[in-house]
Amino acid sequence: MFFSVSAQEYAPQIGYSNDVGYRTNFKKNRAGDNWFITLQGGASVLFGDQNNEAEFHDRLNFAPSLSIGKWFNPYFGMRVQFNGGVIHGFEGNNAEFMQHNKYVAAHLDLCMM
Repeated sequence: MFFSVSAQEYAPQIGYSNDVGYRTNFKKNRAGDNWFITLQGGASVLFGDQNNEAEFHDRLNFAPSLSIGKWFNPYFGMRVQFNGGVIHGFEGNNAEFMQHNKYVAAHLDLCMM
């Protein structure tokens, strides 16, 4: 399930082309324009040696992420994404022991069309 909210309006500029791509003029943006923030959440499951002994609902983990980025023009953008949480793993022949492993990750994406 996902939700989307947009806060942009389209207003054609006088003297600018609406054509896509090659030989198109673009409006000069200010430094504060075209920023975006994305908040995501999902589920993850760890597949280890004794994890299949545990109940499936006990193996599910919440996987949140936060992204912040900027479009510099219609063909080039950049974002940095942070994600992390707790992964539940299990040990023992009957999954007697639950492990709580914390993780944090970050990565940088360059978007080019």
